[in-house]
Amino acid sequence: MSGKKVLVRRRRTKRRRRKGDEERGARRVAGPGADTSGLAGLQQRVGNRAVQRLLARPVAQGSSEPEREAIARQVVEPGEGVQVPSGPDWVAAFPVSASLRDLHVTFEAQVRRFVEALEEAGATVEILTTRWSPEAAYLIHWAWRIARENYDPRQVPAMEGVNIAWWHGDVLSSREAAQEMIEAYGLDTREVAPSLNSPHIEGNAVDMRIFWEGNVPVRDSGGIEHLIASEAADGIDRELLAVARTYGLVPAASGGDWLHWSTDGR
Repeated sequence: MSGKKVLVRRRRTKRRRRKGDEERGARRVAGPGADTSGLAGLQQRVGNRAVQRLLARPVAQGSSEPEREAIARQVVEPGEGVQVPSGPDWVAAFPVSASLRDLHVTFEAQVRRFVEALEEAGATVEILTTRWSPEAAYLIHWAWRIARENYDPRQVPAMEGVNIAWWHGDVLSSREAAQEMIEAYGLDTREVAPSLNSPHIEGNAVDMRIFWEGNVPVRDSGGIEHLIASEAADGIDRELLAVARTYGLVPAASGGDWLHWSTDGR
């Protein structure tokens, strides 16, 4: 098989995989009239894998399904006035999307064109997150600051509807729980704290990894080819950043956060 045919086949495979991933992500949201009772409904609303992880937590031997369901609901639907300790289980309560379809329609089109240009050139793109809820942005921001900036968890301002206890009784336990949260969100490699008013909330930002080997010829939005050659091959190549801007994607203005792209650099 010729090299050209192999490249075409790889591109088609990547696109099929992305489409399949997005379809699976769409099925995580319960539609109108869906049965939202019991574990089945819980799985529809927050994701089957998330609930499975919650139900896998250690419980008393011989506990019944209702008891196990109650453990999952403790985080997903905390009772009024109840504070649930911080930790990775909170991701199930306020998940983030990894589907391009959840982006703002204009930004979605720009991201898709940029990703297609990268894949046509032979690069690999991994979408990490797209749209966040305000609650998810709150959790990610403060978890990151507690874990990475040693922010005092007792000083974190409360957010209505998020009954979280950041303080675990000691500094070390509180920081470990915060670190587990940002790892569960898949954002542990970010080098700056995600904003509380992140453009992710409006669907105007995307976190993604870009990989390539050797030199890749990436076309900008005007069709001009740019040879991207970087030994680091980690998405921070200056020429690549310039190409991304032609599609309307601006890298993080703070620098050092090569995962994050948005409409304005926030």
